[in-house]
Amino acid sequence: LSTEPLLKRTHPPSSSSSPSKTRGNNNGTPNNKSADTGAGAALLDNLPPTQQMILLSFLMFLFFGMHNILQEAIVNLLAVTNSTTKKRRSR
Repeated sequence: LSTEPLLKRTHPPSSSSSPSKTRGNNNGTPNNKSADTGAGAALLDNLPPTQQMILLSFLMFLFFGMHNILQEAIVNLLAVTNSTTKKRRSR
């Protein structure tokens, strides 16, 4: 059996146990600012951390609420569909 790893590192191991998304230069700033940007990343990055947390929490509750409403609509639709097919079979 070989004791070599399946994936070979292309850079020296860091002192951190978690991998970093972007490698920074010597002064701590990332090399490529737009490497991990999304649709609202520029807006979100410009907000203070407290406002980021409030906005993300609000959006999480908003999407969770929309998910619940859609899930209830699907369940009701399936129940109506199931009851109409049972009526057709009993005739």
